[in-house]
Amino acid sequence: MIQRILPRPEDSFADDDCLVVADTHTHVYPCYDVERFFQRAFGQLGRHAQFASKALLPSAMLHVLFLAERWDCHFFEDLAQGRILLPESDLSAEATSEPEGILVSREERAILLIQGYQIQTRERIEVLALAATHRPEDGQDLDDTVAEVLQSGAIPVLPWALGKWMFQRGARVSDILNRADPDELLLGDSSLRPRGLPRPRIFQRAEHRNFTILHGSDPLPFPGEEEQVGTYVSAWVQPLNESRPIEGLRQYLRLSGGAPQPLGGRNSPISAFLRLYHNARAARAPQTGSAISTQL
Repeated sequence: MIQRILPRPEDSFADDDCLVVADTHTHVYPCYDVERFFQRAFGQLGRHAQFASKALLPSAMLHVLFLAERWDCHFFEDLAQGRILLPESDLSAEATSEPEGILVSREERAILLIQGYQIQTRERIEVLALAATHRPEDGQDLDDTVAEVLQSGAIPVLPWALGKWMFQRGARVSDILNRADPDELLLGDSSLRPRGLPRPRIFQRAEHRNFTILHGSDPLPFPGEEEQVGTYVSAWVQPLNESRPIEGLRQYLRLSGGAPQPLGGRNSPISAFLRLYHNARAARAPQTGSAISTQL
């Protein structure tokens, strides 16, 4: 699961430091080509890790995909229970000692796939519960949703989404941010936030108060969007927890006040518009069934 890197220079990080490269907001929708999804994930995370490791010189690396599944998506559970099988290629999946993790391997490389959920609150604000085994119900108040995620031991994240941090909803996000501590709530940036536009003030205020901001690809639910996985990720160095890596990730992201670095890139305004336009068209189109042909 954790790739060791040897030899190491004398002035590099300590022996227990691990470079984590993670897409912190991803989905595997039923319309996706699962084999292509993981091919892209291995390729993108591998390239980002290679770039980051040249500068950071860690002793180990961990590649991670944090799932954020909607109420109607159950890819992680179906894969864990054998209701979905990976294509008969060079991919394999096995359970880890932590129930919210599945190790997906390809040749000598591995990605840690971590269970998580995307919840829509009563105010129509999205909340992510990362590294989660419990899914709060949609439609609850924002404060209650974040509190339930925290109580379950998961990582609560407020992800940027087009239009959802504006006007009354923007005021609601600012309000909870003003009342929360940095170890209670994280924020999420998205590849869909167009390059060149002003940075949201919520991000600026959050960084001033040492809130952690994560980065994720946030692929949309229409065929072909699996190509987006790993295009915008976070990278950071944390103490190595080889026996319980997911718990190590939770503790670092919740308690460290770290500042993960973005790798990859966000969309141009035209690319973001086209992705959202195709998503709107797909949402209006009749449903023709799943493209995951490996379901039992």
